[in-house]
Amino acid sequence: MNDADRMPTGNHILDSLLQPDFERIQPHLEPVSLPVRHVIESPGQEVTSAYFVTAGMLSVVHTLKDGSSVEVGIIGNEGLCGISGLLGAAYGTNEVIAQGNGRAFRVDIDILRRELAERPGVQNVIFPYIVFVLARVSQTAVCNVRHGVAQRFARWILTASDCFGTSQFPLTHEFLAMMLGVRRQGVTVAAGALQKSGLIQYRHGHISIRDRDGLEAAACECYATMRARVELLRHG
Repeated sequence: MNDADRMPTGNHILDSLLQPDFERIQPHLEPVSLPVRHVIESPGQEVTSAYFVTAGMLSVVHTLKDGSSVEVGIIGNEGLCGISGLLGAAYGTNEVIAQGNGRAFRVDIDILRRELAERPGVQNVIFPYIVFVLARVSQTAVCNVRHGVAQRFARWILTASDCFGTSQFPLTHEFLAMMLGVRRQGVTVAAGALQKSGLIQYRHGHISIRDRDGLEAAACECYATMRARVELLRHG
């Protein structure tokens, strides 16, 4: 089988591998479901598997000693979860949580680490993704400090919509407040302003995007920047 005849997996990294490299990994891939709020990694927990996301979105969350948390990264079907283990770290440093109901292919971290070490073709696909992750973390750090709650609220909703492939999904103020690292009241005010402007509708724990162009205009520059980086990663 050549690359053109291969059925896509739905994950950018797996689908970008050349056929000989993919054939080395394919027998070890296990399809798994990722239920909403499922914890995939925890700080101090041994990283035993990598997850190639095919549907949905994962949030990378850092928690301080006082219990406060903030999202520091997002993983969609452009990438994988388990980079720390892949690069040789024994334990994770952040919590990784499934947003919504997603799917992934799971592989033993030792197997993927071996293929990364031995196969230049695997390196050519995974290393650019690691650079992308570093850029996303940097962008998120700046965004969390420099941009207002409403801008970040809009950015998060747009990103989630891209990952889920839908303009409507469940979301509570409490959970988004944790993701953005702000008080619930701040999220409530931001949601009210965006809803009053006709950009979103929030009802019974569900968010619907009503005016995507308007919401993109209301979001901070970080959404457009990271969307462009995702496209560059996917298409070169």
